[in-house]
Amino acid sequence: MSAMMGVWMLERVFDSIFLLFLFTAAVYFVPLGPKSAHHDSVLAWLHKGGYVMFAITALLVAGLVLFRLRTLQLTRWTLKALGFFPARALHQIEHFLHSFAEALGVIRDWNVLLGSVTTTVVLWVLNATVFWLVFKSLGNDVARLPWLAAGLTLFCAALGLLVQFPGIGGGYQVGAILALTEIFDVAAAPATGAGILIWIVMSVPCLALGLVLLIREGLTLHKLEEIAEEEERAVRVEEA
Repeated sequence: MSAMMGVWMLERVFDSIFLLFLFTAAVYFVPLGPKSAHHDSVLAWLHKGGYVMFAITALLVAGLVLFRLRTLQLTRWTLKALGFFPARALHQIEHFLHSFAEALGVIRDWNVLLGSVTTTVVLWVLNATVFWLVFKSLGNDVARLPWLAAGLTLFCAALGLLVQFPGIGGGYQVGAILALTEIFDVAAAPATGAGILIWIVMSVPCLALGLVLLIREGLTLHKLEEIAEEEERAVRVEEA
């Protein structure tokens, strides 16, 4: 799990960096044209959100690089600082940090780094293009938005993922809808339709493919639970 978390965090760093570039390009090259004090306020909050993402991304990059270069020293310092924890908890923390460092080792050289960056760029260009094609399919004011406006809507939808609404789920659709209504002055009805359709187009194929792969591998939720319990027992044996 810790190794998977390391790879996942690397992926999030790559994603965040490209989303920031997409956000910057959209803000400076798309004619947003605020028409009121309310739109000015929304644009100001959008800039603040971008700054927060930039700060978090910079800290993540710096932290990951530092941890990769000084794994042993930082591990010893962390364990010493948390010395008041029970021995079992310290063992788990040490195991996590070592596994996490191994996961960061996937970036072995410049070719691997270049390949990771390239695939990240291709992925998010395709994601923004899906948004733009959905806009084109709906007509009206939404269809007239340029590709970079779709990229800015994608950025807001990604920010919405940080918010969870009880009984509804993530704020992905809400972020997209607010971007269309508050930034590009699209009417609520077409903006809501676009937000829902984007969620369907982006999510349903992934869910369907995941179910197909689960069936193909002969896995069920019960079997996955058994695998998790078996791993927990193995960890207990190792600790003992």
